[in-house]
Amino acid sequence: ADEPIDFNLKAAAVNGTNVQTTDGVNILSQGIAVKYLSLDANTLIGFADTNGNGSQDGGEREVFRLTDNGNGTFTFDLKDQLDHAVAATDTGILTLDLTGVFTATDFDGDAVALNADSITVVVENDVPVAFSGGVASIRVEEDELSIASGDLSNGITDGDADGDEATFS
Repeated sequence: ADEPIDFNLKAAAVNGTNVQTTDGVNILSQGIAVKYLSLDANTLIGFADTNGNGSQDGGEREVFRLTDNGNGTFTFDLKDQLDHAVAATDTGILTLDLTGVFTATDFDGDAVALNADSITVVVENDVPVAFSGGVASIRVEEDELSIASGDLSNGITDGDADGDEATFS
C-alpha cells in the first residue's frame, strides 16, 4: 500500500492566473483582479494586478500569502481586503478555491487527482460599524460671520475663541 499523500505548491505553473471562488468567479481587491505569483517553491501570493499583465510590478499590493511550512501544514495569511458582493453583510463570505495551486503525490510519486473545491479558504466580510454612542460635535457661531472673510453677512463678534468655521474628523 502507498504511504500518505504529500501536498506541495505548484509554484511557477500558476503565475498570472486569476484567483477564483468555488463558483469560478474571479476575486477582486478594491476592484482589481487578484492573481497568483510564486515567490519560491514554498511561497505563493495573491496580488492585485493593477495593469493586468500577470506580473507583480512596483506598487501592486500583496492581498494574501500562502506558505508551505515544510511539515505537511500550510499557512494562509490575508494581507488586504477582498471585494465581497455589494449586499454582503458583516458575516458575508467568499470561498476561495485553492485546489488548483496544489499538487498531490503518494510516497512513490504517483499523482493523486484532487476533487474540485477540495482545498478552500473561507474569507468573512468586514463591514465597518459606526461607534455605538459616538458623537462628532463641533461649534460654530453666527457672531463671527464676516463679509470680509468671504461670508455672506456680518455678525457682532462676542470676542470668545469660537469662530464661524470648525474642523472635525
